[in-house]
This record gives sequence, structure tokens and C-alpha cells, in this order.
Amino acid sequence: MKNLYIVALLSVSLLTLQLYSSNQEIDEYSKWKQIHKKQYQGTEDSYRKQIFHQNLQIVNDHNARYNQGLESFQIETNQFADLTFDEFSSLYLYSSYPDQDIINIKYEKNQQKQTKRAEVLDNHDWSTINGYSKSYNQGRCLGSWAFAVAGSIEIARYLGVYEQISAQYLINCVQQQNSCLEGSVQNTWDWVTNNTNFVDLEESVPYTGIKGDCNQSIDNIQLLNDYVMKLPDSFDTEEDYYEALELNAVVSPLSVSNIYFQLYKSGVYNKECEENYNYDALVIGYDARTNQPDGPFYKLKMSWSSNYGENGYVRVQMPSKCIKKMQSYPNRS
Repeated sequence: MKNLYIVALLSVSLLTLQLYSSNQEIDEYSKWKQIHKKQYQGTEDSYRKQIFHQNLQIVNDHNARYNQGLESFQIETNQFADLTFDEFSSLYLYSSYPDQDIINIKYEKNQQKQTKRAEVLDNHDWSTINGYSKSYNQGRCLGSWAFAVAGSIEIARYLGVYEQISAQYLINCVQQQNSCLEGSVQNTWDWVTNNTNFVDLEESVPYTGIKGDCNQSIDNIQLLNDYVMKLPDSFDTEEDYYEALELNAVVSPLSVSNIYFQLYKSGVYNKECEENYNYDALVIGYDARTNQPDGPFYKLKMSWSSNYGENGYVRVQMPSKCIKKMQSYPNRS
């Protein structure tokens, strides 16, 4: 009789634990929806809940390794935690890189290279300047090309007072095949440095996330000194790449290859990337010092809002195949 009582007690305890675990899962998903203002109903809600819990398991497993010192970065159930990586890619990344033909160009080694500076700093970060711009948020418009070029222009114009350039004005005015799907950085630089064209400030033309009419410029800002585009094969060493970052924030192709980048929270990202570039990143800094816990890294400003990563930024371990060694930025000379 006593044994039957013990078995019954264990069964009730197990059922209570299962119900608690189930309720805890429901609470996690409900809490996440509330934080990120997600509203799903019926079948869609059930599907998103399933994806969320799959991603939550990935987060828990990865962060357990991080806590053991086996990973150099953390991930989280951020605003993208209800998406599979395929869904995330279709919504926030290029299906094919618009400037792939430039990536494929082979640099002629007998071309005269730019004279190197006598000494290159071991670290630099443009985001620390006074009044640096707020985090970008492209939403469902794949405008990383516009945000990256605008950000590079902002640094080139910085003379003690910081002014944010309107990515929306570029989306409205630069002729692309589809400005809210994927845009060519080269086409954008060609347009920006054409002496008949102007750009506006963010406060004059705020971001809407859809292509609008290209109206006459309000602020009449021009870049008349052309631009620099360094080809991928022109870099012999890592120093060749980050040398330019002392002078300007640069636009470089980025490969976002897996769900760990999608769910990135903080630290130095060090996963392998495919050489399949699907995003235009604004590289705003680097730290080449080797005496850091997670080693040298590049700092990228993303366009997925301040809720993503380190307040809108991600640090990527150097060297890395994730960042294509190609740079474009305004010519200050």
C-alpha cells in the first residue's frame, strides 16, 4: 500500500513539473511577444511559438557553452526569434549581392598602391565621437546599402559637429532596380558624387521604409570629391584594410550565414561564414590588439535597430571571411 502511495505521489509530482515547464514555456513566449509588440493569431501564432522555442533552445545551448568559456559571444531571443534563418534571410538580407561583379574583379598587383601611413593605430572607433548618430532600423526595406553609404558620408563630413545623412533620400532618389529590395553601393556612390545631385539630412527627410518621390533637396549637401573603392584583392595584410578606418567609416560587403548572427547579443562573433555576401555593412571601427580575451575585432554598425546586438552594433573577429575585404568611402582629398 505504501509503495502504491509513493508511485501515485511521484506521478502527481511529475505531472506538476510538466505543467510548470509547459506554463513556463508559454510565459516565455508571451513575455517575448509583449516586449517586441508581436501580435499573432490562430495557426500563425502556433507556428511562431514553435519557431520561438526552437530558437530558445539554440540560445540556451549556445549561452551554456559561453558561460563555460567555450564561446566568445552571446545570443538571445531578440526581435528575430520568431523566424527561421531562411525566413530572416528573405526579409532582411539580399538574395544576391548587387555588386558581385566588383567582388569578382581581380586586382592587378602591378598597379601602384596608395602610400601607406608611417604608423597605424592599433584601435579606432568612430562611434565614440560626440553626438554620433542613433542606431539605424531598415525594417522590411532592404536598404542596408543606403544606410551604409549615408553613414560613411556622415563621418567624411564630420568637423566637430555631427549631422546624420538621410538614408531615405538616397532610397527615394538613387536609381536602383528596386530600392527596397537590394541596391548597388557603386551606383549609389556614382549618384552621390555626381555634381548635379544633392543629399539631405535625416531630420529633413526621415526614414519611412518605402521608396517615395525624389523631391528637390532641402539641405543642398554635395560631395564633389568622388569616392574611393578598393577592390578585394588589393589588401595584402589586415593592416591594409583597417588603415582606411582611421580616416573614415567604410562600406564593405558582409556575409550573414547562420542563425547565430541573426540572434547575436554581445561579444566577438567568430563563427565561420560562407563567401556569399548578402548585406552592406558600415564598418566604423576596429581593435587590433591581441591581448584581449576574445582577440582582435572589427566593429560594424547594422541597420536592424538598437534592439539588435550591442545597441545596434556587432563585433566580428578579425581576420574573418564574414567581411569581404572591399572598401568604399568618400574621397576627402
